[in-house]
Amino acid sequence: MAELRKAPKGKVRIIQDVLHSPFNNSLKFVQDCSTHEEAFRIVDERNAGRTSHRSDVFYVCDDQGNLLREDQVSGFNSYWP
Repeated sequence: MAELRKAPKGKVRIIQDVLHSPFNNSLKFVQDCSTHEEAFRIVDERNAGRTSHRSDVFYVCDDQGNLLREDQVSGFNSYWP
């Protein structure tokens, strides 16, 4: 799972935490972006659509797998898995 979080060198990766998965919480690749700004915009737009704390959460990671952005817009908690 740690490899899923790592974007290609020089890019950032959007990851979706599928909270309604029957396999417990499941991380899913969404897309790689060339800029932080693009990834942050996409993640903020998607997280703004969350309707409960059990709605899927979107994150941005760097090429080392470090968390750069989590849900900062919906008002619901997010827990980086």
